[in-house]
Amino acid sequence: MQHPVMYTGDDFYLDYDFDKNSSRSGLPYLDKRCTVEPLGTNAIIYGRHMRNKTMFAGLEQYQDESR
Repeated sequence: MQHPVMYTGDDFYLDYDFDKNSSRSGLPYLDKRCTVEPLGTNAIIYGRHMRNKTMFAGLEQYQDESR
């Protein structure tokens, strides 16, 4: 499943979905210190790591050097 990465300058989307409805999972969002235009070379993205592996699950592969 893919999720949009939101940018509002605060952590609003930690608890809200794309349509601004309350959401336990929220959406990934960009740190307010990151530049969007022009896009910076590094981006800090926040969000919830869900138990059902719908967000950020792919990052777990970096724990295993053989992957």
